[in-house]
Amino acid sequence: AWVKPAGAGSMRILDKGRAGSNDAYMVDTHPEGNLRVITSRGGFSKDLTLPLNAWSHLALTYDNAALTLYLNGTVLDQVKTTGPLTVTDLPLHIGADSGGGSRFTGVMDGVMLWNRALTVEEIGRYMLDAPGGAGRQN
Repeated sequence: AWVKPAGAGSMRILDKGRAGSNDAYMVDTHPEGNLRVITSRGGFSKDLTLPLNAWSHLALTYDNAALTLYLNGTVLDQVKTTGPLTVTDLPLHIGADSGGGSRFTGVMDGVMLWNRALTVEEIGRYMLDAPGGAGRQN
């Protein structure tokens, strides 16, 4: 997904779990804009703030061996883990948590979900082929 935050703070990018739990998966900027991933199989938080009013490309993959977060096509962090992610009956939320809070302030584009882990080459290709292309206008 391409993300262009217009503000700092705790904002959900993608959420498939219950607010306050780790029963499925979520990606957010918490606290104060740090990138964080939480899943039923583990997660991580990076002391990295996405630039305001500028496009960044995020991709998260899970292949039953590792959970990997990419920023602009480069591996940002990875945690080794095994087993399937927990399936919930909750809808997938883009830009908010399951309760409608932690709303993303800014713009998102090219959000795609797959039923398999993409390779780094595929992530690079979709990064370039996303709506509006890699040369996005601010």
